[in-house]
Amino acid sequence: MVRLAPCQECPSHQPSKVSKVRGFSTAMDHSHVHHHHIEPTITQDHHKTVRGSANIVNNGAGIQITFPISSNPNTPTTGTETSFFHASWLWSNDPDAVHPTSGQRLRSMSTFQRGWKVEMATVLSSSMVKTLQRNDITGVPLSPPPGCLHPIGTVYQLDEYGPHDAATNEGDSEWLHIVWTNQLTGSKSTSLFDLDWLQACRYDECALQRRDRETSIVPDTTLKRGDKLCEVQFGEWNATGAIRERARFDLLNSIFRDGATIIKGAPLLLPNSHEEVVGAVGKSLACGGLSHGSLYGDVFHVEAQPNAHNIASTSFELPPHHDLVYYESKPGLQLLHCVNNKGVSGGSSTLVDAFAAALAFKNMAPDLYEVLLKCEATFVKQRKNADMVYRKPHIQEDSTGSVVRVDWSPPFEGPMSVHPDLVDDYLLAYAAFERLLDKSLPRDTFLLPLPTSLEQQLMDYAIEHTWEQKLEMGDILIFSNQRMLHGRGAFRISSNGPDNGRHLVGCYTNIDDTLNEFRLLRRKYAVPGSYHRVAGNGSSGMI
Repeated sequence: MVRLAPCQECPSHQPSKVSKVRGFSTAMDHSHVHHHHIEPTITQDHHKTVRGSANIVNNGAGIQITFPISSNPNTPTTGTETSFFHASWLWSNDPDAVHPTSGQRLRSMSTFQRGWKVEMATVLSSSMVKTLQRNDITGVPLSPPPGCLHPIGTVYQLDEYGPHDAATNEGDSEWLHIVWTNQLTGSKSTSLFDLDWLQACRYDECALQRRDRETSIVPDTTLKRGDKLCEVQFGEWNATGAIRERARFDLLNSIFRDGATIIKGAPLLLPNSHEEVVGAVGKSLACGGLSHGSLYGDVFHVEAQPNAHNIASTSFELPPHHDLVYYESKPGLQLLHCVNNKGVSGGSSTLVDAFAAALAFKNMAPDLYEVLLKCEATFVKQRKNADMVYRKPHIQEDSTGSVVRVDWSPPFEGPMSVHPDLVDDYLLAYAAFERLLDKSLPRDTFLLPLPTSLEQQLMDYAIEHTWEQKLEMGDILIFSNQRMLHGRGAFRISSNGPDNGRHLVGCYTNIDDTLNEFRLLRRKYAVPGSYHRVAGNGSSGMI
């Protein structure tokens, strides 16, 4: 039996009798339910009570859902949380309007505008759903697995990552049953949502704050001076079966959590192969492919040479920067394999987390931060066989104000093209942000027309949040080129050895292929339904 929320048109009405199962909008006083024309037939279940509930609000324009919550999925419910869902949102995500194996929508969201509204909202247990007749469908649907953004559970049926194949709806699964009515035609329709799925997809203010809290990259938890990166031994990556798969997950998880990781003990070439190690590792982290190879090749070499086409191929210092910012989407990962470092003085690799730096800059100098949000920089690569130009702001936010993209590469900037009234503001904001990013700038004097206390804060941040380490031969440094700025100290090569030199072999991966690889592995190894940090590609963090 079920209990119904009072009708929204008569909020003071109290049903004369109610059932023990919460959420069903029909009272035993049938004289009051003249609004509801469809009443699903439900077999009473005296052994289970539903813990969620649903109330229609705004005359069918939405539903207020109360969810049970627990600090641990294996413990009893410890409380509830409530969230509002627009009827239009629920209509757009109706599981019955999704193709069962592809997950693609079968109707346009705009069809909601043709007179539909919620007439009845009910939270049911799985045992109640078994007896529910709706749209000529019987039985309990397969629940979406944790982390699935499709409202149905059949999309993963043939997935090689097996845990979700065993998804079952026996036990405590609860479902939101909706009866829709069309005010223009009088026709009816029904929907059945898995309550856990709705809870994971909440978009109320508290849910958005939680997403921001768990996915944002903040200065307090980012990579700092003296930190040790997570390391994976080459032998683990080069193993077979579960050991190799776990090593790939550990690498990607470290990259998306910390921004970078290191493989230790890599050889120059793969055993029994002429393929360079870095290319094979890169492919294993991005669904089998490398990217952005048109300028320097899929696998490239970084060593000092005369008449270099890139300052990286000199012995000069490299300031913190992203690579290939003149692309619409710069590379996702960059891998650098140190194959020679004999007789080299200097040349330490540096990393700075651009996302944490942007948030710190927002807190220290909000007015200057706003300038970098709205003024576009010109990123350029022009030489023989290359003519690439892209204009975009240095920092981009999503609708909640969270940083979702940073582009910074002083060596590859061309003439600015901003409104004349913003030129001076832009140059000051640019110089202040650079002061926060680049610890190699002079510290013995104040350079900017800013309060000295602010400039000191900027300089101190650069020192404290620059990771620096000289790579050893056999190291493969892997970092997110969407998130981390990388650089290098100037170096000198001793002339006392014929094999002396600094030689890195590198490659790039595409951010979308890399994220795809990571999210597939997360299905097996991550906490189900947990968030991962923003990837830097302009998208907010996702489960």
